[in-house]
Amino acid sequence: MLGFGIRVYRASEPQNDHVRKCLAHWTISSVALPGRKAWEDIEKNSVLLERNGGYPLKYETTGKFVKAFLKDGMPGRIAFFGDESAGYPTTQDPRELDELVNGRCDDQAVAALDDDEKIIIDCWDQS
Repeated sequence: MLGFGIRVYRASEPQNDHVRKCLAHWTISSVALPGRKAWEDIEKNSVLLERNGGYPLKYETTGKFVKAFLKDGMPGRIAFFGDESAGYPTTQDPRELDELVNGRCDDQAVAALDDDEKIIIDCWDQS
């Protein structure tokens, strides 16, 4: 595993697992220290729900963890161009390309999460 595409969304709204509708999405390196630390934080503070050969690993956690985890931005973030097979749209729109490269976090929606709200984190293997 060279890295993971991370998607964070409310368990009550599973249709929001798409990058355009989720609470946050970005890509981490599992080789570089910031990415490894982010990965360890997810594993330590979440329950593994599904292991599908990395497509995706699905975790459940709480709003409290997600608010703390994303408080200072998207940890371990790296630039990555995805493809449709991983749920990332291919596009020539400069705004969409910027969002794909830099990730996105809806800070207001994250801040509004209830501490005990169930949150899903999908981790897509990027190797």
